[in-house]
Formats: sequence, structure tokens, C-alpha cells
Amino acid sequence: MLTIDSDIYHSDQILALLQTNAHSLKFRQTRLCKAQKVMNQGDNIDDVLFIIQGTISLSRTSKSGRRYQLGSFKHNGFLGLMELFSGKPCFYSVTADSECQAYILDGKAFHNLVCHNPHLAAHTFKHLTSKWYLSVERMTRNILHSITYCVADDLLNFIAQNPNQAYVINKSLECERLGTSLRVYNRILKQLELRGAIKVQRKQIDILNSEVLVQVLNEEADK
Repeated sequence: MLTIDSDIYHSDQILALLQTNAHSLKFRQTRLCKAQKVMNQGDNIDDVLFIIQGTISLSRTSKSGRRYQLGSFKHNGFLGLMELFSGKPCFYSVTADSECQAYILDGKAFHNLVCHNPHLAAHTFKHLTSKWYLSVERMTRNILHSITYCVADDLLNFIAQNPNQAYVINKSLECERLGTSLRVYNRILKQLELRGAIKVQRKQIDILNSEVLVQVLNEEADK
């Protein structure tokens, strides 16, 4: 599963600012259970969540029922900011992939606080725009490049962040995230395995040769 765990949102600084205004924000801690649905696509937002530990996944479903799974994210900070400031319903459904620790804060109070606190506003909008950039970047990559390119790119990104670790997979979710079928996904994995880049296990992929993956990436870049 694709996991982004680098903290580019200054979460500790934001959390400190929130705790300073805990009373007005109705700031309270909560725990999310694994597989718990945190937000539903189309729902209106009253409260904002701030995730400080655990892993969540984001997905969006078409009217025909086809689901696009963006990926899994660790310590993802705010959930609901885009909806809060745009006045739009939830764009993604959010599910807890593990037990998560989080804080809940009143959306209207937070909106008011951001409007009157430039320091908090600067951190908040860096957080919001960075997350949206990541989301758009991921979807655009999937549109512009072949599925083979995207698979190799995911594996290279993973090994760069998690040296010497196996890439744990749920093939159904991987197919949703890449917008492909299980047949095509398995075919690509088999091709990469035959080239010595990976070893496919029942629930994980062992990355054996990142140089081969880079070669595949270059071959697929212009297709």
C-alpha cells in the first residue's frame, strides 16, 4: 500500500496553537478504531479532525459505483479543511486503516480563529495546499503515464522512504488506486518479477533491484 509518512505540514506547531485555544475550539481527544469510517463522500462538515497517530486511506466513488482509492497516509494532520473553507461537502471518504489517535475541534470556531490569527492561518493553508497538491499530483500522474510506470514509481517512492522493507499490498485496493484491473496489475508484477526487479509474495512485494525499476520508469516515461 502506498504510504506517505513525511511530515511536511508542521503538525507539532499547529497542534500547539490549537491547544492554546482549546476552550474556544471545543478541543477534545478521540480514538478511531481500525476500519472505522471517519468521513463519507458527500457529507457536510461541522467538526474538523486532526490525526496525530495512525494511518488513514482516502477514496472517491463514481455514480456508477466505481471507486478510486488515493492511497494510505500516516499522521495526516487535518481532515475536513478543504470542505470547511470551501463550504462544499466531503470530496473523499476517509477510513482508518489502523487505530488512530486524533483531536476533534469545532469547525466554525476554527474558521473564526484562522481568520484572526495570521500565524495559525499561515500553517493551516500550507497544510491544506500541500495535501491538495499531493492529491492532484497523484491523480495527474495516473492520467499521464502508463500503469507500468505508476507501479514502478510507487515501488521506487516506497523504497526511498522505507529502505530494506517489504511493500505490503492489498491488490484490490492497489487496482482501485491505479485505475486498473487485477489481471493487468498481476501481469505488470509478473513482468517486473521476470526482470529481477521484485519478488511477489502472497501479501507483499520484496524489492530486489531498484536500478531495474528506474530503467522501467525511463522506458515507460514517453509511452
